[in-house]
Amino acid sequence: DCVEMLDSSYAVGEETRRCQRLACEFLESRGRPTVAGDAKTRVGYVHSVGHGLGLAVHEEPFFSDVPTNEDVIEPGHVFSCEPGVYYPDRGFGVRIEDVIWVEQKDQIHDLTGFPKELVIEV
Repeated sequence: DCVEMLDSSYAVGEETRRCQRLACEFLESRGRPTVAGDAKTRVGYVHSVGHGLGLAVHEEPFFSDVPTNEDVIEPGHVFSCEPGVYYPDRGFGVRIEDVIWVEQKDQIHDLTGFPKELVIEV
């Protein structure tokens, strides 16, 4: 859950690229390949955790973990939180997309409000 991760380990003023690192560390600890381990991977976690939303579909803040990204979380930001893992050779993937609003310091809201239960019939 993006809000839970942000509330527990993130603060206004922190670099957005840290959120990308946290997502990669979480997935790698569970045996999933990520762009942190191999920037060219097309299996597992293959993109950044999110991006700003506003007048453009993709705008600041950006969450990619590159040295040139100096964006930080600020009050008023609205951004996507959309981690996904993909296994094209196996024919499936999953991506959860939430919209996050930072009201003020320590007030982070998930505007999506949709249950995140994955049910797969076997």
